[in-house]
Amino acid sequence: MKNVLSVLALVALVAFAGCHNKRADQVKTPDGAAVAAQADVVQPAVRKLSVDLHVMSQCPYGVQAENILIPIAEELRDNIDLKIHFVGDEVEAGVPESLHGETEVKADLLQICTGKHQPEFMFGMIICMNQNPDEIPANFDSCAVELKMPVETVRACADGPEGKILLLESFKYSDEKGVKGSPTIFIDGTEYEGLPTVLGLLRGLCEKIGDPAPETCASLPPPVSIQLTVITDSRCPDCAKFVEVAPAQIRKMFPGVETVVLDYMTDEGKEAYKVLAKTPFRFLPAFLFEKKVQEDPAFAQIAAYMMEVGEQLLLNFDASFDPEAEICDNGTDDDGNGKADCKDDSCKGTLFCAVEKPKKLEVFVMSQCPYGAEAILSMREVLEAFGRDIDFSIRFLASEPFAGQFQSLHGPAEVAEDMRQLCAMKYYAKGRKYLDYLYCRAADFQSEEWEKCATGGIRAEVIRKCAEGDMGRKLLSADVAYGEKLRINGSPTWIVNNREVFNGVSPADIQKGFCKKNGTLKACETPLSDKAGVPAGACGN
Repeated sequence: MKNVLSVLALVALVAFAGCHNKRADQVKTPDGAAVAAQADVVQPAVRKLSVDLHVMSQCPYGVQAENILIPIAEELRDNIDLKIHFVGDEVEAGVPESLHGETEVKADLLQICTGKHQPEFMFGMIICMNQNPDEIPANFDSCAVELKMPVETVRACADGPEGKILLLESFKYSDEKGVKGSPTIFIDGTEYEGLPTVLGLLRGLCEKIGDPAPETCASLPPPVSIQLTVITDSRCPDCAKFVEVAPAQIRKMFPGVETVVLDYMTDEGKEAYKVLAKTPFRFLPAFLFEKKVQEDPAFAQIAAYMMEVGEQLLLNFDASFDPEAEICDNGTDDDGNGKADCKDDSCKGTLFCAVEKPKKLEVFVMSQCPYGAEAILSMREVLEAFGRDIDFSIRFLASEPFAGQFQSLHGPAEVAEDMRQLCAMKYYAKGRKYLDYLYCRAADFQSEEWEKCATGGIRAEVIRKCAEGDMGRKLLSADVAYGEKLRINGSPTWIVNNREVFNGVSPADIQKGFCKKNGTLKACETPLSDKAGVPAGACGN
């Protein structure tokens, strides 16, 4: 199966992956107090470019960023001033905490204290420790020996109150800068969003350094000049957002790209589209590169998502609009078969053409999505209020690249649980008994001990036999096909009365969406909880 790239995945390719802190959604206004890991140094007569790297010492992505930026900083020492800051929390007064536990806090302390008391060794210490990231912080002593660095003052700092004060100040500074994860890089106060490679960072830094350019910058290869042809369709309501976002992200990866946007509804657009017509790659928007893109060093980042189409390379994107197919809601015979909209067989099964069914409520979820799990738990209150006035059903989101083989966002364990829940729904539908199992699993959706939820007449051996056999695969396959037909890709997604989509997690959100089409029901007047155990959101497939 070929890899398919989504907009979110494309964004991720041109930025460092990250280790995200618990307070990732909090953004505060900086007060200007920059607490760096290194000791104070005398400022040079000529201003250097400030580069701030915010990391967690045991985050693999932070380690990657350090291993790229520190050698660059040493090579461009006359032009840039690199400072290392740490990302973490103060769980209680005077107690630092970090995502990867006590060992990460200890490593942070050793590194920040090195910066304070032996600043000339700090970068060398970080690079040395990063050579064996699984041994951080235990490899501090061996690195100190290798670097011939005195450790007495560093140890005293790391083991005493001074280190905690320094580290908590660094945490605070990262927090005030709005840092959400490790690594985060600022160049002269602006967050770096370019390609996470040596060449990408060098280009970003050299652009800011300006003239006179140091030899390293002057010798950088110029960007490869590449033409990108984007084919879109003015009839496609979802294409515009892709065409707006994707080229900007691609330009960060390939700074020499020149983009031409063509509309399928023009003669030029139809001509360019011929290479894709009647093929599995016929969907728009399409991103076609000239093969010269392979000469750019950044091509390796995206090669897995490229495929040869004629004399061009197509970015295998998550497009879904077929310009030669019938559009089911525009009153036009788009495919020229004499049948327009819902009269065309290809429109059968779409929401626009579906028969309205009052009081029907469906939800599409992933069993290990926190938002989907919370939506299932919210249904307890909703169903208590509405009872049999809701015809309720649950569907599961996944993909089936090969017959009987499934993939889901949260991995194989989620696929297995999807099938167990489908089997519970099949064999314990009477009185909605299956909900006992689903509520139990949603309350602890990451637990592998699913059998403890098979109680009160629900038998674990029945669920196991079904889920691990052909029946489980058939049930999930049907849901996958149904979700793909309706183009549902977010957990949770609700469909009310077989026609209208809405989103929500809390009981009040679900009630509002359902009552928009069924407002005469008495329970629509019953106040339901407007809070959920997680904030509003969704897991995208």
